[in-house]
Amino acid sequence: MSIGPVSSTKITCKRCGTCCKKGGPTLHTKDASLVRHQRLSVASLVTFRRGELAYHPTELRLIELHTDMIKIKGKNHSFECLFYEEAEGMCSIYEDRPLECRTLECWNPGPLMDMFLKDLLVRKDIFSKSLYEVIDEYDTKFQPSRLLELLKQGDKLGVARLEELDQEYRESLITSGIALEGEMDALLGRPLTLLRRAFESIL
Repeated sequence: MSIGPVSSTKITCKRCGTCCKKGGPTLHTKDASLVRHQRLSVASLVTFRRGELAYHPTELRLIELHTDMIKIKGKNHSFECLFYEEAEGMCSIYEDRPLECRTLECWNPGPLMDMFLKDLLVRKDIFSKSLYEVIDEYDTKFQPSRLLELLKQGDKLGVARLEELDQEYRESLITSGIALEGEMDALLGRPLTLLRRAFESIL
């Protein structure tokens, strides 16, 4: 590993990028300061909510999440971490990289595996109390488990209606000034349209 040039704004690290291309890191409670101090913008994050499915790296199977899992977004609708600069093989936020990135050693994945689903950062750690009610209301109205149930039942009309209501809810938050459009993926998680596609890929 070789350290790239140091600038006034960031330190970059030359590395193979294999892990960076497989997905952005999940954030843990120790990463809260990165968001609070705007080292990581809320707009760069996406929340996987309770009831969504995630791949368990040691059990090698999909499991249902029982809490938030906040991750750095992928780049251009891919899994590649938003902050990985492939042309240069560098991390653009290396100096402020999250805990998982600091922990990972390619030759020793054990410590990172041990972190899975432990001490996870949740939305109420990064959003103001004024938005707690929004988070709770949305999670009640638009539970991933409800969408999955409708898909299993083959209820296309029910799915379409739920997706429509989801879009209306999101737009109402933006137009009323309650939330910023760029922060919606972190505040509410992925739109149900995208979540449906993810569910359909495993059904």
